[in-house]
Amino acid sequence: TAQFGGNPALKPETADTLTAGIVFTPTFLRRLSLTVDYFDIKLTNAIGIIPRSTSIQQCLLTSEPQFCNNVIRYDNTGYIRTVNAQNINIADTKTRGIDVNLRYGRALGLTTDDRLDLSVLYTHTLRYKTQSAPAAPAYSGVGNLEYGAAFRDKVNATATYSAGPYSVNWTTTYLSPMVDTVRDEFADYADQIGLSPEIAAHNEIASRFYHDVQLRARVGEESRQMEMFFGVTNLFDRKPPKLEDTVFYGTITGTTTAADVYDPIGRRFYVGAQLKF
Repeated sequence: TAQFGGNPALKPETADTLTAGIVFTPTFLRRLSLTVDYFDIKLTNAIGIIPRSTSIQQCLLTSEPQFCNNVIRYDNTGYIRTVNAQNINIADTKTRGIDVNLRYGRALGLTTDDRLDLSVLYTHTLRYKTQSAPAAPAYSGVGNLEYGAAFRDKVNATATYSAGPYSVNWTTTYLSPMVDTVRDEFADYADQIGLSPEIAAHNEIASRFYHDVQLRARVGEESRQMEMFFGVTNLFDRKPPKLEDTVFYGTITGTTTAADVYDPIGRRFYVGAQLKF
């Protein structure tokens, strides 16, 4: 058994935040809005989980207690008995980046009351560093799952076409390439345990696109109305990456992937209705 999730000893997070932005609404292209925001955030006592694989690797590499205390060994043999992964107060988390939001909407004239709305939200992460104790080194989590799972680039694009009581929405999400474990550390680790090149290649995670679609229809008057919807999530059934360290050490979710970062389920359908009266 191992301890996961909650921790009654957690302290509240505190943050220092600096943001600055501009909004551009050109007169030559009405209904277009472009927002650019810069953010610089420092979290103290940030709440996070040290992955089980990271605790094992960093305990071997650094012998620091914030990692080694999670690795429970048998007293008589020294072999690993279990590895805990509780929420803890990470000493420091710093992130800095740029958000860009583009919006545009207009009538297409295909019907008397139709409208097309476009929205693109782009985040570029300049820095994401975590520190598990005041005396511990700070690790960059940009582009790797090990120290933060912060994508260098992430894009959410949405297109919605509506005509009368009907609408269709298409959302595309782009996630930039990632590695599971920092490359230098993984190379040493792979040599130590003799990973084959085929298995070691799983440390490199290619960029991904996810596509979602939803159809909506309204029935009835505005005061008493029913809205029905049908949708498909992960339309093209994009599979999650298989991560070898999750095979060896397991994960909180019990999957062989980073289920909190990538879609572990695949294509799925849903249907529903909302009543207003």
